[in-house]
Amino acid sequence: METMLSEPDTVIKKSKFAQELGVSRSRVTQLVERGLPTTEDGLVPLEEGRRWYEQNIGPSRRKIAPASSARAELDKLKAERERLKIAQIKGELIPRDVASRVVFERARMERDSWTAFASRVSATIAMETGADQSKLFAALDREVRAQLQELADEPLDQTIDE
Repeated sequence: METMLSEPDTVIKKSKFAQELGVSRSRVTQLVERGLPTTEDGLVPLEEGRRWYEQNIGPSRRKIAPASSARAELDKLKAERERLKIAQIKGELIPRDVASRVVFERARMERDSWTAFASRVSATIAMETGADQSKLFAALDREVRAQLQELADEPLDQTIDE
């Protein structure tokens, strides 16, 4: 008892329509027997088929896949993976462990440089200002370490633009 259409719009195979709805192909065959519109060739007009499904199948029995079906989502992910592989081959991407190691080593170098700062400049500043070198060194060292600690305590997610 198939409902035949004279002017098909976008038509797809029953198996593709089943994917669109998130049901089995045999379920689509059952729906055709219940009146799901098809063409003379047995294809399903996509939009009309969706409308029929919405109107004739109760919400509790409906199982419509989201607009982008699982298959389409998988295809998108595969395409993205291929784009990333190409970008890596071109040298536009580096492995995460390499990036983490480089960032860690750079941060360590900056920390070491700042902790040595007080020793490096305290004598010069004391001589130019007439300040006591040991007190100046202690003050600079304390402030540099406090600043480094403050930076270390700041969560990374607050410093990364997405």
